This record gives sequence, structure tokens and C-alpha cells, in this order.
Amino acid sequence: MSTAFTALHLDAFREIGNIGSGNAATALSTLLGSTIDLDVGLVELLPIEACYQFFGFSPDEMTSVTHGLSEGLNGFFWFTIAKADQHLLTDKLTMGMDIDPLQVLPEISNILAGSYLMALSSMLNMFIDLHPPSFEPITRILDHATVFHPQVLIIQNKLLFEDQTVNCFINTVLDNASLERMLSALGVPLSTSTH
Repeated sequence: MSTAFTALHLDAFREIGNIGSGNAATALSTLLGSTIDLDVGLVELLPIEACYQFFGFSPDEMTSVTHGLSEGLNGFFWFTIAKADQHLLTDKLTMGMDIDPLQVLPEISNILAGSYLMALSSMLNMFIDLHPPSFEPITRILDHATVFHPQVLIIQNKLLFEDQTVNCFINTVLDNASLERMLSALGVPLSTSTH
């Protein structure tokens, strides 16, 4: 069974990204005490093997944090950022204190994931359980993703504060039943076809 995603489905995912990004930006702005913008760039459903090329980074140039999802949706939330950019983000969050980014990124991911899922839960009228964050190598993440679905929903975000831009990716991997449930709730049911 393979999933047939249409332009209408991508529009629905893009709307989720826009609303989730607004929630996340508000949460980060409150935490940092300054205005943060989180612009949605590309929204893609990609085959897992195409993720490396899309990100534009090799596995050793990225840091990834994952959160399992259960209850209303089954899968996982995945935040990834280039190591070259993670210091900009953590310096802003810690007001320049010399703190290892690996101590800060899970909290950032918690804020982003929680904000996105709060918006998604409200839109879909369902409870979604967010599991605690954990660091995972991207190779293990992509191997794990195949258990749920052969495609990854990738939402590219640009995090803007003051005169700096941080590129990050907020990705969601869901099983087919969860995708069906989500899109049906948004009024654009998923169609499938066998090959």
C-alpha cells in the first residue's frame, strides 16, 4: 500500500506548519523577552532516503532531538539543526553564557514540539502525548522512521531574531493511520492506492 499525497494535502500540512510556527514563535518570544519570528519555508513529504540531500548537511554536521508521539497520533516529532547554527540559538537563549548547546537544545525542542502539538491538538480536537526529548543520530532516526512510513513530513523553518537567522527543520514522522486521521479531521482525507 502506498500513499498518494496531493497538492491539497501539502496545503493542509503547510497550514499546520504556519499555525504551529506562530505558537512556537510566541512561546520562544516569551521565554527570551524579545520578538522571535519563525517563518515557514519549504513543506515537503520526502522519501526517507532523500532527507540527507534536502537538509544539505552531512550527518556529522547536524544535531537532532526527537520526541515520541502517542495517543491521538503515532510516530515521532524530530527537530534538527546544523551544528554551525546551534551556538547562535543557544547563545540567545542563555544570554551569552558559556553553556554547552547540548544542554539547551532539548529545552528548545520541547518548546517547539509542545507549541506545534498544542496547535495541532486544537485543530484536530484530539489529545497527543509528547514524550521527553532524546538525542538521536540522524542515521538511527531515518532507520526508525521506516517503521512508521516511507515518507517524512519536513517543515523548513527560519528562526529570525534581531539581525540573525537560524535555519532549522521541524519534521514529523507518522504512521499511515495517523496521517489518515489528521487529514480527515482537516477535511482532506488521504487516498491510498496499491501497487
